[in-house]
Amino acid sequence: MANNANLGIDLLLEDGDLVIAPTGDLAVTPNGTTCLLQDVANLLDSLPGDLYGHAEYGAGVFRLVGEEDRPDFTSLVIRSISDALLYDDAVGPRIEPESVQVELLPSVQLRSSSFRITFMPLGEEWTTPLNLVWRIPEAA
Repeated sequence: MANNANLGIDLLLEDGDLVIAPTGDLAVTPNGTTCLLQDVANLLDSLPGDLYGHAEYGAGVFRLVGEEDRPDFTSLVIRSISDALLYDDAVGPRIEPESVQVELLPSVQLRSSSFRITFMPLGEEWTTPLNLVWRIPEAA
């Protein structure tokens, strides 16, 4: 898909590390969808207060780690993810609100749960939603 100004461009990350382009410069995201997916993953991996100067940024899902025995654990995680995508100032304005879907993927243990996150970007005419599989971070 073509670049979309609404979706943005950013430094490209791979496993949390900056990517170096063949030219030796820092690589940037190749298109807007890559940037948006990377931004969603970073949002979900962050706690509010993690970024100096952006105290509200972060989904806070990591705060639920250790609460897997709660009967409402899955619904709390799904709600945290959905709320982050809808209300975060960096990601929310770039996503079609009605399109956000979050589902738990089958897993042996809740401690290693993965979630499928599906949404439509705002902007151009999109026919296929973006998908991200996100795994709950393990406790340190």
